[in-house]
Amino acid sequence: MSLTLALAGEATAQPVVSRAMLIAAAPDAFQGRMRDAARLYEELEYEQALLALADAKVLAKTEDERADALIYQGLVLADLGQRPKSLLAFRQGLTLRPLASLPVKVSPKVQRDFEDVRQEVTRARAQTKPGGGDGTASVATPETEVSLSDRPERPAQEVPELALVPLHPTEATELRLEPTSDSRSRLRPISMVLAGAGLVAGGVGSYFGLRSQGNIQDARASAVVDTQNKHLDSARGQALAANVLFGVAVTSVAGAVITYFTGSTPENEEVHP
Repeated sequence: MSLTLALAGEATAQPVVSRAMLIAAAPDAFQGRMRDAARLYEELEYEQALLALADAKVLAKTEDERADALIYQGLVLADLGQRPKSLLAFRQGLTLRPLASLPVKVSPKVQRDFEDVRQEVTRARAQTKPGGGDGTASVATPETEVSLSDRPERPAQEVPELALVPLHPTEATELRLEPTSDSRSRLRPISMVLAGAGLVAGGVGSYFGLRSQGNIQDARASAVVDTQNKHLDSARGQALAANVLFGVAVTSVAGAVITYFTGSTPENEEVHP
């Protein structure tokens, strides 16, 4: 009974050794886990490859070794379709070693993502550089673009601004278009000519109308047929002429009235700026 207890006590007194410590005790443990990860990746055992790479990151002794493990991890994550995690692993690895390259040949899409992350890391390192002894960081200023043209640049001329002065309401109301005497003098004769032509046409039309009525009366009073036909023919012609002249008279008078009242410019018309 005492021997059993003694053996149990010796067993509990032994320290607990973790998996990482057992791996670390082996010679060249980091390279061994990286070879395991490469083999599992070739066999499409992506999950097992990620476990091997996690061990490799723990066993890494330098920044270059840790960068190799991170970049390989990003490669495996890219094949698993986990692009955000893959980009993060690439960024962490390239931050430790910006000149690192992919360990195996990959698809153009993964290669493009890797190079894009490299450019981002390079720009970030260029923008923040260590300053003097006080530990401050100086921000790199962008270089001034140099013109490739051999022509001297023409200095830009400043265009003077034109101030727009608003008009006062009282001033705006004073801007009126007054009709000139020339326009009135031109419009009034036209109206008078039209009115005169209408009166003349009406007078001549009345004359022919009266003559037509007279010929009709003569035809009724005559007993000879030939004389009656002669008077009726004359009456028809005179009646037609009278009707035409009456139409001309009405049109002329109407034109004279319209021209007189609508042809002149109203005195109270305002000009809006």
